[in-house]
Amino acid sequence: TFSIYVKHLKPERCNCCLKDNVVSRIEKSNLFTCTQCKIAKYCNVDCQRQDWKAQHKRECKRFKQGREFWIKDSLRVEESGDGTSLFIMATRLATEIGDPKLAVELYEKAAGMEAPCEGGHPTAMVHLAYHYEHGIGTKQDFAKAFQWYSRILSHPFPGGENVSPTFLGLSRLYRDGLGVAKSKEMADKYAAFSESNAGTPEEIAHLEHWWAKQSQQMKE
Repeated sequence: TFSIYVKHLKPERCNCCLKDNVVSRIEKSNLFTCTQCKIAKYCNVDCQRQDWKAQHKRECKRFKQGREFWIKDSLRVEESGDGTSLFIMATRLATEIGDPKLAVELYEKAAGMEAPCEGGHPTAMVHLAYHYEHGIGTKQDFAKAFQWYSRILSHPFPGGENVSPTFLGLSRLYRDGLGVAKSKEMADKYAAFSESNAGTPEEIAHLEHWWAKQSQQMKE
């Protein structure tokens, strides 16, 4: 489930001092990546030098070879047009391998594939939205997070496991005015929707109709 995914998705952190890049909800510190392996990250040059002497000199080549393997394998899967296999690969990269940057790239590709689901892989979309919202594996971009969350709600086959976290994501963005105009009403609406078991376009439309009716009655 999505909650399990988020639990295993860790903030990006310095390979030396282990300090993560989370400053606040809307601010992330800048970590730079080793130019050779593109896996290890550091908060400053001193940390990079210390880590190179302590361990990274021995592991850099292995990290690089591992990443090259995943890239090569992802190209093979991409050619097959199997969005689910690409999604599974991205999930492993983000939660097990520790390469959220490559995971984001693969989620983008899976989200655009029409197989096995017309409209793109919906779970890849919700994962992608979360990565953009929290700046994990990519530059934090609330506007893109909002766009991907919104795409899930217009998807022909969104799936119940994706709709609830999408409602919660939209509620957070509207509540704080991130990537969209701040609106307590919209934040409350999507928070209420997240308690439902909606999983189809018809059920989502029914929620919208119910909310509009309730809002009209309150005005009267």
